[in-house]
Amino acid sequence: MPKQFFMKLGDIAFWINSAKSDSSLAQMQKNSNLEESFNALYKGSSDPWACSDTKYRYQLLKYSKLIALLPKREYRKALDVGCGLGMMSRLLSPHIGEGLGIELSQVAVDNAEKLSHSFPNLSFKQGDITKLSETAEGKYELIVLADVLYYLSPLNDTSIKAIIQLVEDLLEPGGIVLIANHFFFDLDPQSAMVREIHASFRWAKRLTLLHEDRQPFYLASVLQKTDE
Repeated sequence: MPKQFFMKLGDIAFWINSAKSDSSLAQMQKNSNLEESFNALYKGSSDPWACSDTKYRYQLLKYSKLIALLPKREYRKALDVGCGLGMMSRLLSPHIGEGLGIELSQVAVDNAEKLSHSFPNLSFKQGDITKLSETAEGKYELIVLADVLYYLSPLNDTSIKAIIQLVEDLLEPGGIVLIANHFFFDLDPQSAMVREIHASFRWAKRLTLLHEDRQPFYLASVLQKTDE
């Protein structure tokens, strides 16, 4: 099978829509908290970042490549943090026993449940990434944080380290964490923060970097929790 290019011409609209959604979210946050802003965004558009729109090639190929980075084994329990409409959860479904998607927006959770009705091993819950221990159900062999960490508010060294602590506590010994974020090769301020996020995970005492992958236009890291 010939290798597909990661984008097609029509995917330019994907980036435009994503940029508009990020801009709208930033404007909403001036008058509302993050949860209210995400709910308003999902009420205004069924798929604000076009993550589940099959007419765009980029996001589907990106998620497929991310899953291909994972160690080849079945994961009994998986946690998809910031799952949005559940696209990543659905792609993970064949590789996991059961999966839980957590999303800040209840509107997005409701839509993810509808889109995932034919995936009996998936469930979704409303929850805050900063309170993962309150929403998660036990410990996990796989935790995915795809395109979510740069929405932390505030986003700083303290908040990133707090998330790492939560993730480490929820991972089974030997468990895998996959993090992925938009990355434009240091061409914008957000990319510098993304590099800092990934570096913080690499420096975590209980995590060991297995693989780092840089692609147009994202950075992905796969890490494993050391035995306790």
